[in-house]
Amino acid sequence: MSQLLGHTTGQNSTNLAARIFFKKDVPLLDSFLEKAEKFYSARPTNFVADNKANLDMVNAWVAEKTENMIKEFLTELSDNTDIMLLSAIYFKGRLPDLVITYIFLANSNDWLALCS
Repeated sequence: MSQLLGHTTGQNSTNLAARIFFKKDVPLLDSFLEKAEKFYSARPTNFVADNKANLDMVNAWVAEKTENMIKEFLTELSDNTDIMLLSAIYFKGRLPDLVITYIFLANSNDWLALCS
């Protein structure tokens, strides 16, 4: 995946990003963190003691990685959130006619149009 990060071809631009947010006291294996960073460029970032600051930190990361297309990814963050693994994809360009333009939303058992 790391070779796809920041890919630009002509008028098309694709950015893929991943990040691990976690509480310092969560005993994550160093080997897990190393592989997440090596294969997915998912840099580990510690949550802080302030839950509102954590919410702002996650939303700021998502906004940055989606070129401000998603400014408020989360409206709240539970106090018992120990770890989050986030991935973001930003695509700007024209999709070929044969590209599937719908994605399946697992949590709602529905399909979402990606473009009109």
